[in-house]
Amino acid sequence: MKAAEPATEKDARWSKTQYANLIRYVPSGIYFTRIRVRGKLIIKTLKTASVTVAKLRMADLEKDERKKAENQTSVTSGKMTFSDVLALYRQRLQTDVNLKPRSKEYREERISALLKSWPDLKDKDVRLVTTPRPRMVHCGHGASSSCPENQNVRKSNTRHRTIPRTCR
Repeated sequence: MKAAEPATEKDARWSKTQYANLIRYVPSGIYFTRIRVRGKLIIKTLKTASVTVAKLRMADLEKDERKKAENQTSVTSGKMTFSDVLALYRQRLQTDVNLKPRSKEYREERISALLKSWPDLKDKDVRLVTTPRPRMVHCGHGASSSCPENQNVRKSNTRHRTIPRTCR
């Protein structure tokens, strides 16, 4: 039988704890979590030297990592519904520090208006959602694409545009 080899200097820097997935870096005393999510080993700092705080942060971090992996899997598989995409958008919207609170409220209002005008949108597959063609306003003279009214309908978001009443 082989004799047990002494621990190397590198191995002595990390010490196990009595809790699963929780390790401590000996020189600094900081705790880290070592979890495996979808086959990938993730080692992240918990930024604390207290074991009780480390346990709480570890649970939150593990939950977040598993949620990220689940979202990433659904994005790459291409089987997302509009409600999944909307949940991701709302999460990013709420955490965006560059937007003012009123801008966030306005975007939520637009989301609710969209869902109200398109009731079955939440259950649709994202790949099947396309932008509709703009509705053309015909003036009755036959040249619908060159009609100034149609051009102004397409430019309706521009400020101070006047819509002519008749075609030239």
